[in-house]
Amino acid sequence: MGPPGTKRRKNPAAVSVSEQRNGSSKSRIASSSREDEKRIREAIVLWKAPATTLNYFCRELGSTLLDAGQRLWTRKFLVLVVVLVVALASAACSVSEIGRAHV
Repeated sequence: MGPPGTKRRKNPAAVSVSEQRNGSSKSRIASSSREDEKRIREAIVLWKAPATTLNYFCRELGSTLLDAGQRLWTRKFLVLVVVLVVALASAACSVSEIGRAHV
């Protein structure tokens, strides 16, 4: 076997015509597909209907926030612990004199 990350051909004698031409047909195909993709990208217009776009955005945002709220509510004990740890760490850091020599 060769070094890791190298591909082995099943049949080294089987070389495609495009590989024999040093990839010239591949480059033509790649350039035409890139041009097609560019035309498609330029044809996409997000703000063709701004009211509809904003409506969908608000609905998606509301759905995402609702899902996040539900996940937090189901894990309320974990949320409470995290809030308490952050509050205690904040209080410990804000104490001016106590423990400043050790921190």
